[in-house]
Amino acid sequence: MHKYSKMLLLSIIALAFILRVWNINTNPPGVHADEADSGYTALSLIKTLHDPYGNFLPLQFQGQANNYRAPLYTYIIVPFVYFFGLSPFTTRIPSALFGVLFVILLYIVSLKLFGKKDVALCISFLAAINPWSILISRTGLEVNLCVVIVMAAITAFLYKDKHISYIPLSTFLFGLALFSYHPAKIAVPLILFTLFLLFYKDLLKKKMILILSASIFSIFLALIFILALYGNGAKELYNVSIFDSSRANEVVNSQRTQTNGSLKLSPIFSNKPIYYAREFINHYIAPLSLNYLYVNGESNLDKGLGNYGQYHFFEIPLVLLGLIAVFKRYRRIFYLLIAWFAIGLIPGGITKTGYYSYRDVILLPVPLILGGLGISYFQSLYRRRLLFVFSIFTLISAYLFCYFLYNMYFAYPVYSRDWWAQNQRGVIEYVTKNKQNYKTVYIHGGADWAVMYAFYNNISPDLFQKAYINQIKIGKNSTIKLENIYIGDIVRNNEKISLTPEFIPSSLIIVPGDYFKNENASKSFHSVDGVHVELKAYSLRK
Repeated sequence: MHKYSKMLLLSIIALAFILRVWNINTNPPGVHADEADSGYTALSLIKTLHDPYGNFLPLQFQGQANNYRAPLYTYIIVPFVYFFGLSPFTTRIPSALFGVLFVILLYIVSLKLFGKKDVALCISFLAAINPWSILISRTGLEVNLCVVIVMAAITAFLYKDKHISYIPLSTFLFGLALFSYHPAKIAVPLILFTLFLLFYKDLLKKKMILILSASIFSIFLALIFILALYGNGAKELYNVSIFDSSRANEVVNSQRTQTNGSLKLSPIFSNKPIYYAREFINHYIAPLSLNYLYVNGESNLDKGLGNYGQYHFFEIPLVLLGLIAVFKRYRRIFYLLIAWFAIGLIPGGITKTGYYSYRDVILLPVPLILGGLGISYFQSLYRRRLLFVFSIFTLISAYLFCYFLYNMYFAYPVYSRDWWAQNQRGVIEYVTKNKQNYKTVYIHGGADWAVMYAFYNNISPDLFQKAYINQIKIGKNSTIKLENIYIGDIVRNNEKISLTPEFIPSSLIIVPGDYFKNENASKSFHSVDGVHVELKAYSLRK
């Protein structure tokens, strides 16, 4: 294998590139609202140095639903939008390239960990064909960037014996990771602490470099604290975390009264610490299931396939073998991988809605490393003695991989389209085509509609910023006016269209499918089942 290792590595990289880039413009089948927001924000920065909401070169982006996003990925896609224009492709292609880099980094770090090219090639191959990595590489969001930067930081740290400069480089990358995606703010300091515990003897021999590295990371950490205290970072964390005192009070007070025992004893067994601990444990251990990891995976179709695991099912025995091998032969690496995996579960553990594939992404490399090591360990154990078993296993694995390919590239673009706002795109195309036939167009929806319309129509960021800052009242609600289109919470009576002054004659109204059930729509936009009406358009003429 060593003779052909370079050729094999290049083949694996080429495979990773194809799986992540082929047909990326249309698969996923629509543009996620956050993707549109990232892409349009990049255009706005290019044209005005402000985001669409009027903030000058921010270190956290406001987002179309007043949620605050990490800034790094948006700044990275700026040159792609500048040179190639705004489109789903330019929003997604940087993530796809980071997905290829992820495969390369896994090869490099595995080579350092185990010192064997065949093991590193097996690990990088599993990374190239990994369903989780492929899907997040095909979306224009910051998730993939986060795991790649964390991987790069760990890789640089492990190569510290090659050159002393790798230590400050590692801490710089860890600091950069804090601005890549919110889960990194929780996981990265814990990973750094773990690395220090495992390698403190080596690090204490290089005290000046250690002080320099700590100073570099402290600067990044200080910026995060400043944004949390004086920006909206703390508010964002409070909104999504399990440490919501109002919810805790509600649950605890209810539990204290629902008992046949003495009410004086209730506070001992029903209190906030117990509530928070139970919530954390429930959310923390939820991803540790075969169904999630290897069978059906993420159920939200904008984050997973819904009927295929985060890893291939055939990797289960390989991961178990790898776990045995790393425990027997590489004890310090075993502790590192276990800690890495355990830390990766924490961001999902402390959030209200619990785990999903975006929040847990930092743990993604660990089972791949174990699985690749398991392949090598299997070969060393059995070699020719179980050739028949190995052949059957290979055939089953090939079938499952082909099933994944069919699902990912032919079925998923159809059955997931409701999750990727394909009808929203259809409405925007319909409005764009017909808006000149009406004096006014009303779209009942949030700011995500405005961002999506601006994204697909390349609306001038100057115009969008003015429309967002100077919103127009319709009744008691504010709307964003782009051209002759009003977007906002417009409809108050969803039973019958009322020709009130805001619904002037010669107008087009877009509403959810369950509105105006007794009225005849001029056009309906159906969900993927062909039965449910997701959105409707009504034409009001003079």
